[in-house]
Amino acid sequence: MTASARSPTAGDGLEAVWRYLGPAVVPHAQLVRRHLRLIDLDAGESLADVGDDDPTMFLIAAGQVALTEDDAVCRMLGPGEAFAEVALLSGERQVTAATARDSTTLAALPRHALGAIDADDPAAGEALREVVAAHVRSRRLSLLVGRTGIFRRLDDEVRDELVAELELLSVAAGETLIREGDPADSLYVVISGRLRVRSEATGADLAEPGAGQTVGEMGLITGDRRTATVSALRDSLVARLTRDAFDRLLRRHPAAVMAQFVAPLVTVLGGGADGESRSRGQHLVIAVVGRDQDTPLAGVVEGLSDGLGGSVLHLGADEAGARLGDPSVVQSQPGEPRHDELVLWLNDLQARHEVVVYEADHRMTAWTRRCLRQADVVLLVAAADRPAAAGPVEEWMTTAASMRGTHRHLVLVHAAGVGLPPPGTGRRADPAIESVHHVRAGSRTDLARV
Repeated sequence: MTASARSPTAGDGLEAVWRYLGPAVVPHAQLVRRHLRLIDLDAGESLADVGDDDPTMFLIAAGQVALTEDDAVCRMLGPGEAFAEVALLSGERQVTAATARDSTTLAALPRHALGAIDADDPAAGEALREVVAAHVRSRRLSLLVGRTGIFRRLDDEVRDELVAELELLSVAAGETLIREGDPADSLYVVISGRLRVRSEATGADLAEPGAGQTVGEMGLITGDRRTATVSALRDSLVARLTRDAFDRLLRRHPAAVMAQFVAPLVTVLGGGADGESRSRGQHLVIAVVGRDQDTPLAGVVEGLSDGLGGSVLHLGADEAGARLGDPSVVQSQPGEPRHDELVLWLNDLQARHEVVVYEADHRMTAWTRRCLRQADVVLLVAAADRPAAAGPVEEWMTTAASMRGTHRHLVLVHAAGVGLPPPGTGRRADPAIESVHHVRAGSRTDLARV
């Protein structure tokens, strides 16, 4: 950290900090204040290599800060705003460049200080985590809403009110969100994951909306019953706008909502089922899993990641544990400490990369289950010269209801230098396997065809 830090004094006005932390944390203000460190920056002064020593969140007590990424300003922040919150929650060390636009005071809260607050008063630590996580979700939601077609042209005031009306819902893989024929009482924005829109009348799959896309808006406007069934292809997070919330927005901002929200939908009414015109979202999640512990998985994952191009993240349990500073977090289950931090961190990674390649464990662990339930596509890797008997992970995939909508492909790895069988041939222990690909060990050319 390039700037020196100091303890708060009685003369430091931290009203903007408490405004961010809100009423849930204010009762613990004395304890939190003891662990804050203030950093004073002159105009033009930069705070570089943030979080190199300890993952740290920064709140702006006074002044204005420009955050830069790839030498370009990506966010301008003022009093009562914060950055690097995910670093505090997840423990991942992040590097951020922040430059003061005028005389600025930052309040730094390192992750080790959050641990100390937990030790002194667990309720204070929990309240702090919940508040910060809520801010992260709200900002992520606001960014997604700003990129969502039917919301894109709303001005900042209306968009902020819209975000405040949205309700976050977790939808497990295989769970139905909308059922054809039901009353239309809400629309949904996909925050993370992927949904499937299917016509029950024809049995046809109409769309697979992903992050930043919407479903259910037609019925909300027209009042007609649902014209398709929508279910989660993988574990997903959606934001719901109810009819009552929509009506409140319409009463407060009739011109903006009619012009920027309703009018674009009217032009496509009659185009079919909710979500019919949508294509696959930009982000793709691939899970790679070996049939057994002897499967040569590492080379396949690395070659696949290199061949995909664009913004690709390869992440296995060991790497995730190292980045989070605690390997046990990776194997956490819902309801366990820090599980929500893991989910928030993974959602953030998926939002920042076009493709995420998860490397599953070779056995059925919590990490493996998470990889599979998050995946749009599963690549099962097996040695070509070994029997086609299903391993424990493959057996779970064949019976788990949550895997029924996931695309599955088999990659058979042959010895280097041998001739390959024709594409599509090979023994499949799982009848749901859609295709078989043959590759030679160490061949990036072969992997590029997968």
